[in-house]
Amino acid sequence: MDLIVARLRSYRGLNLDRVFAMGYSNGSGLVQYLMGHRRHFRAGAMAASALSPNRLPRDEVRTASILQLHGTEDAVCPYEGGNSRVGHTFLHAEESGATWAQVMGCPRDAQETETSDRNRRFEWGPCREGHRVVHYGYVGAGHGLPRDQEGGMNELIVRFFEETP
Repeated sequence: MDLIVARLRSYRGLNLDRVFAMGYSNGSGLVQYLMGHRRHFRAGAMAASALSPNRLPRDEVRTASILQLHGTEDAVCPYEGGNSRVGHTFLHAEESGATWAQVMGCPRDAQETETSDRNRRFEWGPCREGHRVVHYGYVGAGHGLPRDQEGGMNELIVRFFEETP
């Protein structure tokens, strides 16, 4: 990743102060790792995966906004955390959000709401530099998250990135 960003610096017209990362499932695990161990990203969106207890973010990461999307009935990356059938261990999805909130300097307690689509939404903020951590628990959804809820998954992610300070 460091080499990619270094190469991008040679191009004109790129705002490398606003680099975002998005991943789904295994790609979400990569984004979790990159957000926790590299300083390139202003925000990250992680879908269908939570933090692993053996790969927690470092305390000196760049302050960023975090969006987590997770199905409450996910059999691949269990919402409740623990061992998965793919050989990884995960934190509870909501604990994953709280961990990011702590690292990003957010208030300890999240504002919890039920969305119009009846999903769980937790928001920690404001964090350092005006950032926030938001977690959506898609009630009843498995590993394949519904793309038509919360205004559309892609739209939700893009809107989150656009609102990032």
